[in-house]
Amino acid sequence: MKILVISPKALLPIQGGMELRVFNLLKPLTFRHDMSLLCFDLGEGRSKDAIENLKSLFHKVQLVPLEKTHARRTPWHKTLREWVSPSPELFGRISSSVNMRKAIQSLLRITEFDLVHIACTDMISYFLDVKHVPVVFDSIDDPSLNLFRSMRQNERLLQKVKLLKDWLVIRKFEKKYFSKFSEIVVTSPLDAEIIRSFCPRSNVTVIPNGVDAQYFRPPSCDPMEPRLIFSGVMDYSQNILAMTFFCKSIFPLIRMKIPEAQLLIVGRNPVREILDLEKQIPGIEVTGTVEDIRPYLARSQVYVCPLKSGAGIKNKILEAWAAGLPIVATSLSCVGIEVSPGEDILIADDINGFVKAVVRLLQDESLRKKLAEKGRKKVVEKYDWESKAEMLEKIYVRAMKNFNIDVDN
Repeated sequence: MKILVISPKALLPIQGGMELRVFNLLKPLTFRHDMSLLCFDLGEGRSKDAIENLKSLFHKVQLVPLEKTHARRTPWHKTLREWVSPSPELFGRISSSVNMRKAIQSLLRITEFDLVHIACTDMISYFLDVKHVPVVFDSIDDPSLNLFRSMRQNERLLQKVKLLKDWLVIRKFEKKYFSKFSEIVVTSPLDAEIIRSFCPRSNVTVIPNGVDAQYFRPPSCDPMEPRLIFSGVMDYSQNILAMTFFCKSIFPLIRMKIPEAQLLIVGRNPVREILDLEKQIPGIEVTGTVEDIRPYLARSQVYVCPLKSGAGIKNKILEAWAAGLPIVATSLSCVGIEVSPGEDILIADDINGFVKAVVRLLQDESLRKKLAEKGRKKVVEKYDWESKAEMLEKIYVRAMKNFNIDVDN
């Protein structure tokens, strides 16, 4: 098959969940299909090696410059129109680039693609430029679900009202535009259930995220120090909320039980609120960007994931399992992942329960070993990327078959 992938970012280097999912889903397919990648050149600090790696996998890699725009106030009548009938431009200038539109039209004109793969909601507007070719849309998660959870968790009235407004607009947007796709892919069953509710005629398929279990491997021995770890992009609102809550409400209680306990917060772009935690609370280290997270995972005894909002599958859970770490997490952190509480993970949704679970793990080496082994086994058996890529390939075939039937009729 000749496939055109339209992505908001180059897929290397992997700096977030979108790149991690899309790159690893597509990589196995590049060895058996003719795939081209069209994405924005956002200046994310890519090395020449990253581009060369992409070119070694994709038949064609084209980076599109994003137009520079001058900040200006949106006229009130346009803002009101977005409320009444939200458009794809809701997602900012990435979703309304003339350069990208021209690039898509040019590629479709000179190459007979069998299928177009649109990666994430930011790029949904470019569906309108794809004519006479079947399209598969990987929404990744449901944007409105993420906003709804943030709204419920936020305790500030003004922010809650703003999130409610955003949720209403995004919800209306989804109902209007998602139904245009015959094939939609998401990471978790809950996201799929919501999207099916307003896209009854679309095939909505769950393809969970995976993990490279050869890249992430257990350490040769159990670390001696009682160290916890959390990882993620640290300017992402859900990670900020989770860590500020954990560090202020949970971690001090853990240190009352185990005074030598430490916490690593690993991830790029830590905001001031996160950096201040290191100064304000003993035992916390904020690393910022690291080239390789594996040494930090190997230094830690327990992975903590106290997420209170968000949508989609959390790759951090799968990576921690693959790295042989026992995990304490909230129920929300495990949405879309097949977990067995008490067997391969400990689940805690309140402060006291989380403290108790972490302290128990730090003090019980045999329990740490049991959870780590069961988690690693599950990742290897159920969450390898190759099997997920095969699921996507079947969706490609179905999209082409159904499209040809519709054309013939």
